[in-house]
Amino acid sequence: MQLSRPASRLGGMKIRFPNLGWKQTLAIILAILSVIGIAMMPGDLSTAGRITLATFALTVIGWTLTKLNDTFVALFAAIGLVISSTIATESFFASLGNSVVWLMIGAFMVANALNKSGVSDRIAMLAAGRANNVGQLFYLLTAVLLLTSLLIPSTSARAAIMIPIYQALSNAFQDAKINRALAIALPVNILLTAVASLVGAGAHLVINDILGQLTGQSLSFIEWIMMGLPFAAISSFGSTWLIMRMFLDKQRRQLPLTNAFTAGIQQAGPLSKQARYIIGVTLTLVLLWSTESIHGIDNALVALMGAIAVTIPVLGVMKFKEAAKGVEWEMILFVAATLGISEALVESGAGRWLVDLLLVQSGIVELGSQIAIILGLVIVTLTSHLYITSRSARGAVLAPLTVLLSFSLGLDPLTVGFITAAGIGYCVTMVVSAKPLTMFQQINGSNNPTYSPADLFRLSTILAPAHVGLIVLFGLFYWPFVGGGNQIPPPASTAEAAETDQLSRAAQRLEAAPITTGRPGLIEEGAFIPQDILDEAGIRHIGGEYQIDPGRPCLSCVVPTATPEPTATPTAVPTSTPPPPPTATPVPPTATSVPPTAVPPTAVPPTAVPPAPPPAPPPAPPPAPPPAPPPAPPPAPEPPPADDDDGGGDDDGEDD
Repeated sequence: MQLSRPASRLGGMKIRFPNLGWKQTLAIILAILSVIGIAMMPGDLSTAGRITLATFALTVIGWTLTKLNDTFVALFAAIGLVISSTIATESFFASLGNSVVWLMIGAFMVANALNKSGVSDRIAMLAAGRANNVGQLFYLLTAVLLLTSLLIPSTSARAAIMIPIYQALSNAFQDAKINRALAIALPVNILLTAVASLVGAGAHLVINDILGQLTGQSLSFIEWIMMGLPFAAISSFGSTWLIMRMFLDKQRRQLPLTNAFTAGIQQAGPLSKQARYIIGVTLTLVLLWSTESIHGIDNALVALMGAIAVTIPVLGVMKFKEAAKGVEWEMILFVAATLGISEALVESGAGRWLVDLLLVQSGIVELGSQIAIILGLVIVTLTSHLYITSRSARGAVLAPLTVLLSFSLGLDPLTVGFITAAGIGYCVTMVVSAKPLTMFQQINGSNNPTYSPADLFRLSTILAPAHVGLIVLFGLFYWPFVGGGNQIPPPASTAEAAETDQLSRAAQRLEAAPITTGRPGLIEEGAFIPQDILDEAGIRHIGGEYQIDPGRPCLSCVVPTATPEPTATPTAVPTSTPPPPPTATPVPPTATSVPPTAVPPTAVPPTAVPPAPPPAPPPAPPPAPPPAPPPAPPPAPEPPPADDDDGGGDDDGEDD
């Protein structure tokens, strides 16, 4: 349906209103309502938070309801946040220097070298040549896709690798049903196997960076493989099994293959020197990425080293300029812009505020069941491809919210982050949900599609519920144990949580290293022990939390001197003031009369008074001393303070 406006004249000038579709009209209405609603809504959200939230809402509307380029929308939003002073200019430009960006650049250049050298094609044809029938071929190609996910950081790039393979196989089959099943299985498994590796999709790098920002802990290359590879293997091979059962009969699944599939390998000949070199570089990259915790070299730097290695003169397979042209720079700019938006959501408090609002409105907190909570998260993330078509955009939108949600629900942030990665990775309901689906459907031209949208929708009606159950099972029984299972107790409120986190972080930093009283950076004998500083500041570690002890004074308080209450041996508290003559002044309840021999004839020096306790009312008048004792050869020992365990002994009058 098209909404049109007739042309009108204003002052002799003809004005023609554009024809707007229902999506564009809905986008304009939602944009206006979002800005007005966020500006006027009650609550304690700051101005910066409101600006960020409005920008975020407009960005999602631009991604879902308009035909504007995703990267254009993201850059426009990020620049708006800079102009409004919501994020600093330096922070915006620093996102281009993020390690995620450089990792993607290096990986793209290595992938281009793999394609040009023919290594990727050879691997795929080798798998096809080892299959005995059509069913085995489908499974072997799935294994090849699982392998390529470890190296190539783009589902579109992996689709480009497999298109020549599909064309060769489809020409050999000459069977419409087998070709249709293969055209569906290849892009579906390209999308589902991506979760196996940190570099399998750009969205994974975005999610991992957000985890590092919010929790201080991100996943290494090998840790991601440990969490993602089992899930990717089960989901992809299970999807292949389902596709063959839905689109191929038993006779076609068991159809034997001819020598046409091995002809390509025989024509290729032996590996060239450059191809062997590229294979060696690729295996070295995988090894270095897997052992980052041992050698300490950042994954992004490893990828750049690989890019240099595959473009080095004489040994390299292509020139550096040629490799750089193959980088998907639009995706690079998109990732950089979304990192800036994600940072604004966190720094302004808008992300936390939005999560609190969602908790109240959705009632997830009140579900009480961890299974129900995880099921709700899975459904939200898995269905997000219906309204956010870009995988990286889904990661940028959902990851900050779901990770912050994990803090409020007491869930492991790494598990929730991986649930998000697995959920947004499912995008096979519609052809427009992912680029690989479109590429394989239009491989023979728009007039001769390899499969219909109805085929994909029919597959998703079974595949989507199966993936929901699989993600829930992994979220309950596998990812929490591999990721660490660090559950965080839910805070009572956002403000209280912020204060608790700030106090805890400050106290933990004090405990981490001694503070010196001398020159900076040196640990001397006069160094304070940080725990002493905490004690002096009145901070105690109680029940796993740092709390202010009301029984201890602060560092800057002036506390009147008060006499300690005896607990060991009941005795009158002596003072340094000369004793007045005996009077009938009543003794306070805190002091008890003792035999004459219990009190020395001389007053205890002021140093015998223990450190001052917390603020208290002015002390009561000193009690009257008992009558003077009869002369004795040595003075009686001084009674120990209330908190001293020393049983007695000779005392020279000094405090120890």
